[in-house]
Amino acid sequence: MIKGIKIALVSSVMLSGCVVTETINGGIAILNNSLTTAELPITYTKAAKESGTEKMKRLAVISNNRNAATGIIETNLANIRVNGQPYFTFVDKASLSKIIEQQRFNESDISNSKNRTRLGQLTGADTLITADYTADVDTSTYYEKDSECIQKGDKWYKCEKSREITIKCSEKIAKVNFKPKAVSVETGQIVFTKQYSRLSSSKVCKGDDPHPSDSVLRGRALAAVIEELKQDVAPHQVTKNVKLMESDDSDLTDKAEELLDLAVEFAEKDMPDHACKTFAKAQSQYSESLAINYNNGVCAERANDLELAKAYYEKASNLTLDVDELKFVIEGQTRLVERESDNAKLTLATTSNRL
Repeated sequence: MIKGIKIALVSSVMLSGCVVTETINGGIAILNNSLTTAELPITYTKAAKESGTEKMKRLAVISNNRNAATGIIETNLANIRVNGQPYFTFVDKASLSKIIEQQRFNESDISNSKNRTRLGQLTGADTLITADYTADVDTSTYYEKDSECIQKGDKWYKCEKSREITIKCSEKIAKVNFKPKAVSVETGQIVFTKQYSRLSSSKVCKGDDPHPSDSVLRGRALAAVIEELKQDVAPHQVTKNVKLMESDDSDLTDKAEELLDLAVEFAEKDMPDHACKTFAKAQSQYSESLAINYNNGVCAERANDLELAKAYYEKASNLTLDVDELKFVIEGQTRLVERESDNAKLTLATTSNRL
């Protein structure tokens, strides 16, 4: 909720040919400040977006282009850690290459159940991964209209006369395509596959700084691909800024209202820990406030105490019949349902499937 504020309108007074507007301008400034809604950041771990990837733990990466696709997967997935431990483990490259050479396997052999099982047994992998990767940079030329000063004015920054000119420009576009496929050794089913495509571009005209190098442009596009890949196949942290309630219509005690205002101010000044401590103090002063209960629910979420958050949101929902106010609470309850589902997936991925 946004706190209401009353602004006294003062008539402008003509004084020596000038309009006195300080009072109105001050009122507008106060109004603008009142429209700033306080928020608290909530950071937590989400499960992988793609269902089934929680079963992947020990990976053997096979690719026709080992220097590119294999390196992308291993370099970027090997450093993912959950609870301080590596989330994935990889079959050693040298050992994998030796086994593949001895068995004369190639990518097409993964579709053969017997070969797949054999490779899994030899490497200890539960998932075999192949990948295709391409990265191209195209350059094109185009022209833009511009103006050129042909007669200076009486000031250095003025131009009396100008003319339209055509300038030569160029655009470089890097396009990255990456398609991984993960196959279960045990079942032969495709656990995960997806086509990733990202672009990174640069436009330069005459007189501008030069283009970034091709490798820099490819790197930017690939970075976007990798970020999406990580979120698809592994747990990852997210941060949501959740809006707080700044007031309500309950009969707050003077002390509770003072603490509520102070807590909101802490939140606005990016001091979330102080805000939550103060919201808790406000709760001890007056426990029937919709805003105080809701805000303490947000703080409980922030502390990963989902049961306490659920209790606060439940109480808050019983303190109002206003749709706009209930929207805040319902959004909080929805977040809790999503987080509980994520926690169940995380437990499965980090315990039974990591034994």
